[in-house]
Amino acid sequence: MPDNQRNKQPGAEGQVTADELIAALRAERYRVQLERPNTFPTEQNWQYIISRSMDSIAPQLYKKYLLSWLTDKALRTDFHRMAMKYFPEYLRAIDRRVALSAVYGDIRSCPEATLHIIDECRLFDASYLQEILEDDNAETDPAPFVADCLSAFQPDYTDSDLQNMRGLYRALTSLAPVGSVHENRGIFGREQRYVCPAGHSNPGDTEFCLTCGVNKYGFNEKQAASIEELKQRIKLLERLLAKR
Repeated sequence: MPDNQRNKQPGAEGQVTADELIAALRAERYRVQLERPNTFPTEQNWQYIISRSMDSIAPQLYKKYLLSWLTDKALRTDFHRMAMKYFPEYLRAIDRRVALSAVYGDIRSCPEATLHIIDECRLFDASYLQEILEDDNAETDPAPFVADCLSAFQPDYTDSDLQNMRGLYRALTSLAPVGSVHENRGIFGREQRYVCPAGHSNPGDTEFCLTCGVNKYGFNEKQAASIEELKQRIKLLERLLAKR
């Protein structure tokens, strides 16, 4: 794809350069093409898209990335592999707010891929995660996914980010139990049994289900530890930001 390398500076206020218009037209053309299920960017397309920080097609490119993850490794083409290679680079090139909106806009299609990109591109965002956690319309419990995101970072932190992290921690530690402890009458008297969210019965003093490994809030050991680590991060950020 030919490209005039000159005069790439943004136009002055109230002015649009020819290069900006050409890039916008090309982005719109890409957007239409990318709506087709089997259409993927070529390597040259990816390089142009990244160099121009074309954030208007972030949702469409994210779909290609997710589809590539969902495709069996033995069936992946060069186009799938390029999507997995270049999409993280693309996210780092565009406005972070646009990247967050695209990625957090679909956390269901392939959670493994979403978690990977959040970690790789430092897309942790407490505000988005709390919104996901408190979504009453979620088809499945979002809490484990949110906990899995806690090990990721963001590029930098402000007092506002710290406040959002406090809110997320409060929300995570205020969840109602989805497992329960019951008292049963047995041959040798009464005994307590912990019934995990999946319905597995365990001895009453069990914290994490012996069958599926989750506690009464639906978290496995790694997720529960991540919540405690979030608390530690908050404390450290409080100290670091106080010195700024």
